[in-house]
Amino acid sequence: MIHREKALEHIQDPKKITLLRQIIDRMEMAMGSYRVQYSDFLDPYELSLALSLSHHLPDLEVKFSGGYPGAERQIMAFAPDFFDFSAEEGLALVLIESKEEALSHREVLGSILGLGISRNRIGDIKIEGHKATLVLKRELKDFILLHLKKVGRHRVLVRDLEGVDFKPPEDTWLERGTTVSSPRLDALVSAFYNLPRKETKAAIERGLVKVDFREETRPSYLVEEGALISLRGGGRRAYLKKEGQTRKGRYHITYGVLKD
Repeated sequence: MIHREKALEHIQDPKKITLLRQIIDRMEMAMGSYRVQYSDFLDPYELSLALSLSHHLPDLEVKFSGGYPGAERQIMAFAPDFFDFSAEEGLALVLIESKEEALSHREVLGSILGLGISRNRIGDIKIEGHKATLVLKRELKDFILLHLKKVGRHRVLVRDLEGVDFKPPEDTWLERGTTVSSPRLDALVSAFYNLPRKETKAAIERGLVKVDFREETRPSYLVEEGALISLRGGGRRAYLKKEGQTRKGRYHITYGVLKD
């Protein structure tokens, strides 16, 4: 058994504490029932937190997968260390295809959530023109195949990709430049998303901004070069590098915008 209070004492975020308690439940169920247990999908930050718990159960085997090499969102699979199992057994892939218009990540995700499916049961969504490949928990596959008929206003065809060797398209980043007063989080978010500083500060303090997948509520937080920033509903930006100062003391920076 894991001493939960001690294992989680370094975590401050109540949401993450709840998530990790659920993962501990899965770990202990795997050891107690001698059955493979699966987590929901975790982002890279959540995955690192969950992996840190596994050393509390030395006889537990932990594996993880997101459906293809390099997947961002992944599930964890837990079983006693003498089991032969894989995390992929808990996953499925489906292809969503529109005959009318190109698909977007936002529309595909919105249509899936509109079916009553929670975000943590959906993995990566890879868009390529009129097609989208979706990674999801295996138990949801038949439901998606049966009920997902439209993305936005357009009809789609959905089919199972069981047994297909999926090679995802590479993400496209558009490089841009701007100036900021400092690499504070509020200054960067304001510049990246073209928002007033007051509105930016409120969004950060409400927990709508993440830095490298970790919720950051301090507007004054100093962001390091190479960090990934996301604003809920606004997409992702990458703070690439600082390239000197203007005569007025502002910083020239280069950043990337993830193309949908």
